[in-house]
Amino acid sequence: MPSEDVMTSALASKIRPTIVWEYRDALDLSTVTDDESRRLVTDLANGTGENQANIMWHDRRLVTAATPDDVLNLDLAGGLTDVFGTTLSFVKIKAMLFINRGIPNGSGGWTTALGADLLIGGASANQFDTFVNASGTAKIVVPSGGALLMSAPVDGWAVTAGTGDILLASHSSLRGPQLIVNGDFATGDLTGWTDVSIGDGSSAVVGNLLELTAGAAGLGKVFQDLSLEDMPEGDYVMEFTVSGADSCRVFFETSGIPPNASDAVYAAGTHSVEFSIGALAGSIRRLWLENEGLNEVTEVDNISLREQALGDIEYDIVLIGTDA
Repeated sequence: MPSEDVMTSALASKIRPTIVWEYRDALDLSTVTDDESRRLVTDLANGTGENQANIMWHDRRLVTAATPDDVLNLDLAGGLTDVFGTTLSFVKIKAMLFINRGIPNGSGGWTTALGADLLIGGASANQFDTFVNASGTAKIVVPSGGALLMSAPVDGWAVTAGTGDILLASHSSLRGPQLIVNGDFATGDLTGWTDVSIGDGSSAVVGNLLELTAGAAGLGKVFQDLSLEDMPEGDYVMEFTVSGADSCRVFFETSGIPPNASDAVYAAGTHSVEFSIGALAGSIRRLWLENEGLNEVTEVDNISLREQALGDIEYDIVLIGTDA
């Protein structure tokens, strides 16, 4: 009988990280130029030994704004299928590439944004963590528009089926950049804030805490203005910590009207407040803090204000390794 041809996959892979630079300094009579590059050349032959690899997997994935805590648990030992339909069981990972493309713009491209970070590692159980020194909770941050390439061509990173085979790619939150200036009062003063205390009330920074002091006939009160460009129509989340004997009134003003759920009195503790800015909010964006009682002191710290959801993010993943 004639023999049948049997297709056997073979992998030849090349790793080529490269940085090219041109660094110039224009002097009075000449220009000094530092023009150079650095490149690491690694070729992995087909196989399972040193400087070899015989299986790979790649994909493009999406984390949506509707599910900002969405995660991708990659089961490296039997949970992935390659382009030929073969179920892969990695024993070692020789190279990993993650590219955080950014937010899809609807025209085939992406927009990068602060806060749209991809997190690698830290699965809740059975973590593949040999690439982070066996720290099960460690996560590597790949910022929007950035990339992470890691390689271990000689011995690779071990994958243990059932107990150390889950690689987590996730996004902790699709929140935008920090909008508040000096929200932790690390400057030791009221930089970024305007003191408008009333009567015998006062506002000061003591030990990196904002102290709002109410007298017998006055309140401690401050505000911070933000720009319309930084805070367009959308959903936002505000976080802060209140301590001291008195409560603190916190509200966000847009053209004289606080958005729903942002105007309230908060007792001691850590608080998170979500609110929306609508299309008719006008041009004012102002955060107010004031204490509520008389002859009391309120302390406020760790004030944060971010956009709640930036949009979907897309990222590419490439894994190269061995099955033995």
